[in-house]
Amino acid sequence: MPDTGRGDVTEMYQRFRRNMLQDALSEMQYEKLADSGQQYFMFLPRKYLFNRGIRLFLVFLLCILACYKYFALPTPPLFLIAFRKFNGYCQYLQSMNVSVKKLRILLGIWIVICICLHVVFWAWIRQIL
Repeated sequence: MPDTGRGDVTEMYQRFRRNMLQDALSEMQYEKLADSGQQYFMFLPRKYLFNRGIRLFLVFLLCILACYKYFALPTPPLFLIAFRKFNGYCQYLQSMNVSVKKLRILLGIWIVICICLHVVFWAWIRQIL
C-alpha cells in the first residue's frame, strides 16, 4: 500500500506545536516582566508587539462588522472585552516606553475606518441578497 504522507503531516504538526510553545513561553516571559514593574528599554520585541497589536485591531474590526440588526445586542460585551484587552496592551507597552497616546489615536482612526468598512460591507451584502 502506498505511503499516504502521514509522516509529513505529523512532522509539520510537531513543528507547529514547537513553534507555538516557544511563542507562548516568550509571551509569558514578557508579561511576567511587565507585571513585575521592571522597565527596560534596550530590547524591544517588535515582532511580538506588532502581532499582538494587529490581533487587537482585528478584534475591533470583527466587533464592528458583527454589529448589525440582529447581532447588535450581543456585541457590546465583545467591545468591552476588546477595550479591556487594549488597555492591558497599553499598560504592557508603558514598560517599554511606547507612547500610549499615539496608540489610542491610532485606535480611534482604526475605528473610524472600520465603521466605513461596516457601511460598505453591509451595503454590498444587501445588494447581493
